[in-house]
Amino acid sequence: GSLPVGIHLYLVNQYPNTKTVDWGTVKTDRYWGSFLVGSTNGYAFYYDYSLNPYSHATAVNNSIAYRYAITDTDTWLKDFGSEDGGSGILNATAYSQRSEVILRESE
Repeated sequence: GSLPVGIHLYLVNQYPNTKTVDWGTVKTDRYWGSFLVGSTNGYAFYYDYSLNPYSHATAVNNSIAYRYAITDTDTWLKDFGSEDGGSGILNATAYSQRSEVILRESE
């Protein structure tokens, strides 16, 4: 794969318009998004959620949910590879030119 020419990252400090997730719940009032410039196969990122007051007290119950089309009604999808093993840091891979991610809880 190729590297992107640029990455625009943004933070939204409010609840998303939809909290629908394919499995689990979305309770947080913040989420992140990215726009990739250039041709690329995606990117990986790490999220230290240890200071997020909406995280579940049991680390294994936290993971990332994502959405690609990014309309106000898109369902958040669980990233099965992002579950925490107890470190307080989640990692995930995005495979789209434009995507958003949010902390999700499996309980």
